[in-house]
Amino acid sequence: GTLNDGLVLSLYYTRNSYSYKVYHYKQGTNVSLLGDTPPVIKTAKYQSKIKISDEAVDIDGYTLFNGSDSVEITANNDQAVICYYTGLEVYYQYQIRGEGGTIDAPTDIVVIGGEPPEPKTLKLWDNEAFILYAWYYAIDNGEELSVPSEWLSVDSEGNAVIKLPAPEVKDAGKTYYVFAEVLPTVRRFKVEGFASPEN
Repeated sequence: GTLNDGLVLSLYYTRNSYSYKVYHYKQGTNVSLLGDTPPVIKTAKYQSKIKISDEAVDIDGYTLFNGSDSVEITANNDQAVICYYTGLEVYYQYQIRGEGGTIDAPTDIVVIGGEPPEPKTLKLWDNEAFILYAWYYAIDNGEELSVPSEWLSVDSEGNAVIKLPAPEVKDAGKTYYVFAEVLPTVRRFKVEGFASPEN
């Protein structure tokens, strides 16, 4: 057929929708932080911009890394929107009060959800001259607490070893201060004819 003069034929188009999968990976890896849970499949219009921050989920011990990024939907059904997360960290500082010893690796950073801090060893300069009096710890500027006995051990050389438990999510960003109190031993001595008691 023919169109009459002056008749306008208008064609309207709608954008197609395409599917995409949302992944939640540890930053710098393709390791899923949701274990074996399959990615969520969603759809969006062609050329839509998907904000990473809108697709993120709460994961204990981790915070979103690429929340300011976005992904533009293209004309295919095999697209990935990847949310990357970094582990929340807890900081450890091991300190000696007094003199007479050293602590191996006096600082440490531990990612929540990972391994607990490595055991730290207090090595006395002279096992006959100094003793470990006590271990204490404090979180940030909180109250100093005595270290529970189950955190402590002695190695084969007689050095004091402390192994702290893995940190909790509530302590993210905080600092554990761990203090080893070292005192000189009391030795026998004589002052003007008076002997010290045996110790």
